[in-house]
Amino acid sequence: MRLGKNSALGFIRNNKRKTPNSSKNIMVFQSMFLLMMFFAMFVCTSDVPAASYYVDSAASGANNGTSWDNAWQAFSAISWASVNPGDTVYISGGTSGRTYSGPLTITRSGTAGNPITIRTGPEVGVHDGLVTITGGTNSILINAQRYVTVTGEKNGTINIRCQNTIGTGVQVTYPVGIKILYVEINNAGTAPGNHGIQFRDMQTTAANSGNEIGYCRIHDSFSDQIQAICTQYNGTVHNVIAIHHNKIYNLSDDGIQGMCCMDIYNNTIGPMRVPWRDTTGHPDGIQAGGGYQRIHNNIFKDIWGGNGFLFVDPYYQDYTTRNIYIYNNLFYGTTRQTTLPGAYSRAIIVGGDTPNPPTVLDNVFVIGNTIYDIPSFAIDVGPGKIGSAGRMTNSYVLNNIAINTQYQASGSVALQFFGTPVPDDSGLIVNNNVIYQGLSGSSNISWNGTHYTYNNFVASGHGQRTGYNAMPSFVSYTQFGGDTNDMRLSSSDTAATDRGQNVANLDPRFAYDYLGISRPQGVAWDIGAYESMSVGGKMPMPPYILKIE
Repeated sequence: MRLGKNSALGFIRNNKRKTPNSSKNIMVFQSMFLLMMFFAMFVCTSDVPAASYYVDSAASGANNGTSWDNAWQAFSAISWASVNPGDTVYISGGTSGRTYSGPLTITRSGTAGNPITIRTGPEVGVHDGLVTITGGTNSILINAQRYVTVTGEKNGTINIRCQNTIGTGVQVTYPVGIKILYVEINNAGTAPGNHGIQFRDMQTTAANSGNEIGYCRIHDSFSDQIQAICTQYNGTVHNVIAIHHNKIYNLSDDGIQGMCCMDIYNNTIGPMRVPWRDTTGHPDGIQAGGGYQRIHNNIFKDIWGGNGFLFVDPYYQDYTTRNIYIYNNLFYGTTRQTTLPGAYSRAIIVGGDTPNPPTVLDNVFVIGNTIYDIPSFAIDVGPGKIGSAGRMTNSYVLNNIAINTQYQASGSVALQFFGTPVPDDSGLIVNNNVIYQGLSGSSNISWNGTHYTYNNFVASGHGQRTGYNAMPSFVSYTQFGGDTNDMRLSSSDTAATDRGQNVANLDPRFAYDYLGISRPQGVAWDIGAYESMSVGGKMPMPPYILKIE
């Protein structure tokens, strides 16, 4: 670049007379030049303001997406090449609702700090009606894009509904930073393998995280309601995907099926659909394969016929499954079941029920759960089939309540631990659990194939040296009372209040109960999902019940 004599450098070049102030002048103008260059660079690299685009099937203008009058009239008309990171695409729901044909195929990526957002129109009474996406192979398809948020949030309610697809309702592949929020998925799929929401080919590293399914209502899908599958069988980090505050019901197969690195919390899962749509299914509330799973503060109810309400299995791999956190969950049935196979419909099962069970279970934490009115085992934990050579390391079953479980099989067991774990204080610690048979259940415990009565198990030295075989006093409980029960401990309880073990040293998250109340509130931790509070009225439940407008 040629610099004229009046440019900053030209001035410096043509003013080299050796005067007392020449050096000072040079420094001043060098500084001015650098400031000018910095300003030019800032102007050239500053972010382009985010743009808004519009979709409205009732628009009659230029169909270029630049305004509501000129909105794109169909999803197929969207010019994704025009959409940049940070931009928002608004979909009109009209005054009282609009229906669009699927799929909404998103072919553009955002960035970590500037995602592309797709949402319903914000204009009250004009474009904020319910957006329904119906038919098509999928309702929403996101293939190998990054940092996209689809949200139907309207004043804390759901305002996008996806329904009646031929295949999976919301299909996402190779996701990074993909968020599906406040969306209802109803009646997705027509054949086995069609799911409500599917995130496929996730990478199990922190750099590929930021995925989220939250505040959704997913029901009546042909197979799994949510499926989140990684490319590896075992992960190395937590929270590649967060699945939270969803209402998942009318299951024909799994409520959530996923492979490693999932954080699953504040969901309600169940009941089953009758009859099942997918008769080849083997429904579990959650089937979580591999390691690095945190499953907490969920409600599971009426999930019959599969392995369990919550089934953590190693996906047919023979390896160490580690870092499984199961805490502050509630598991219950609302009706008596009398015809299920004895091994099915356990509340919590970790390991074991696969052709090639894991050799080692490491860092397994089953802590502070409340389980009641379940026809099979309350807790079933072990690295392999009974008598196998599997082992457990650094694993804990502590502070759980099991009431009226295993009521279907007289004389059977409420808790089962199998494989060849070494005794209590090295490998697997079982302690401070309340186990009570209730009106028709069991308080027996099985350790590596040997069945014990509760008292004999305590005397055996395997575990439960500080446990309780007594009925807690709850705010409100009747057998099979289901949703009407209030399983917080009453002020008169002596079986579980102040009887728990402080396990904050294992993970600080354990120091809060199902409602977020810090432990302890008394002289010691309470047992079960709730920490007792002796004053105040009934506490609000977390926001898992969602309204659809």
